[in-house]
Amino acid sequence: MAKITGYDFTAWDLTHRAERDPKAAREALAYAAKQIKEGKVLIDPLRQWIAEAFEVAAAKKSGKEATAALGRKLRLKASNRRMKADPAWVAYQIYCLVGRRKHGGMNVEEAVEKIAKEEGIGESTAKRYYVKNKKAVAEADMIRRED
Repeated sequence: MAKITGYDFTAWDLTHRAERDPKAAREALAYAAKQIKEGKVLIDPLRQWIAEAFEVAAAKKSGKEATAALGRKLRLKASNRRMKADPAWVAYQIYCLVGRRKHGGMNVEEAVEKIAKEEGIGESTAKRYYVKNKKAVAEADMIRRED
């Protein structure tokens, strides 16, 4: 994934998805391990996510409690999680993800279906978010052109 002036999209994306997806949580940990082995600095939010999990585990009295707390904090086990992000932000994210997938050769319907599955939301919701933000971006482009 691309890095933009110190911003690591991969770290952000994996950490965000880890809130709902144990597979993404494991991927985030693997990514963090790779970054550390290569001598790179972990950036937020990945650094904060891991540090908070260590703090929670360290506060427990027994090893068993610490292990369980670490697993819960890192979201390594599935549970019924709802998206914690602001719906407007999720809508914009879906719009951006569809755009990236389209550049990768997918059509809109395929991209929306895949993203809905990855994000754990309904396909119709993902499609509605995409259409809503497509209109908003088009309106913003028209305003910029008028200036």
